Amino acid sequence: MILPRPFTKIESNGNDYIVLLDERYELELDSEQIAAICDRHRGIGATGLVRLSKTEPLHGDAPQWLVDARNADGTVAELRGDEVIAAVEYLAANNDVPTVISSRAGELEITRSGDQTRVALGRWRLAGGEPLVEARRLDVPRPGLGIELCTPHVVVALSSSEELEQLDLRARPELDPAPFDDATVVFVVPGDPLIQGGRGCLAARVYDRMLGEVPGGAVAAGAAALAVRYWAGSGAPRQWDVRGNFGANGVSIELTEQGETVSVTGSARRVFTGECCA
Repeated sequence: MILPRPFTKIESNGNDYIVLLDERYELELDSEQIAAICDRHRGIGATGLVRLSKTEPLHGDAPQWLVDARNADGTVAELRGDEVIAAVEYLAANNDVPTVISSRAGELEITRSGDQTRVALGRWRLAGGEPLVEARRLDVPRPGLGIELCTPHVVVALSSSEELEQLDLRARPELDPAPFDDATVVFVVPGDPLIQGGRGCLAARVYDRMLGEVPGGAVAAGAAALAVRYWAGSGAPRQWDVRGNFGANGVSIELTEQGETVSVTGSARRVFTGECCA
């Protein structure tokens, strides 16, 4: 049992999070309590819960914020980017905009401009091969491309927005051969034209490997842009706009001495505040 505690519900990309401040990481929350809080019928209702705590710095003297994200069923959440953007929105409302946030994927550099939050995700790599992907209401299996960006993804290009819209993603897409760790599958359609104002444009739908279909995802947007740029060749832009069902993300691909790195940009909005208990 926990005492009533202030929370803020924040939405990013159509994914909504209950954000709790727990600076000393002393709040005891088990998976059943988190599931009860996130239940959309008997609780507050959310995609997941984000606990913000202070952690010892890896660099510098000041403590860093740690994002502890959980799925709606209480399980540990993978980095999808939206939970970090939601956490930064919460902190910005309290005049505390971090330049670095700690997560299970490591330290993430943060840049805030207006209501936009940019998250540096680091390096990426091709992984998982090129499996054939079969999904409901897709006439024939399509080839995908394995991309590892924080977590494993397979990106599939479709020929039209109609194909993208008619997909039935209530069931998990089937991959042959199965990729590493059951990757998140991202279906994309290039914009018409692909390049607008010097930026690549895509529409996407995402089947998250842990959650099923989700409205969008910042990391999945990064994987989508990487795959389409890989297919398009070296002349393709390094800046992309990727639109999901309920939002859009900017993607920046930068060449560094260590290789190509990826940053994603998105926004979040505060829905309401209150007190929760379980």
